[in-house]
Amino acid sequence: MIYKTLTKQEFINEFGTYDEGYANCFSYDGLSTLYNYFDDIGYSEEPSFELDVIAICCEFSEYENLEEMLSDYPDDYASLKDIENATLVLPTESGGFVIQQF
Repeated sequence: MIYKTLTKQEFINEFGTYDEGYANCFSYDGLSTLYNYFDDIGYSEEPSFELDVIAICCEFSEYENLEEMLSDYPDDYASLKDIENATLVLPTESGGFVIQQF
């Protein structure tokens, strides 16, 4: 199998090649955060992985702020710490979050 190392911009562009349902799953900031996360774990856990845009859109969600994130889980989680104890939380540079669905 042939693997290609993607730059951050190539990774972001791959999401734009899908229809609106997947092309708009994340902001530029969210995609940058995901790229940095995958780049970091790629060097420490696996030498490579296959990019699956649809799987990433199903496995992760982006929230603009803590209030928006907590509104999706109103009965079970009252704070950022509660969600961090349940799943992976990646802060974005703009103050939002990308979380792994749980």
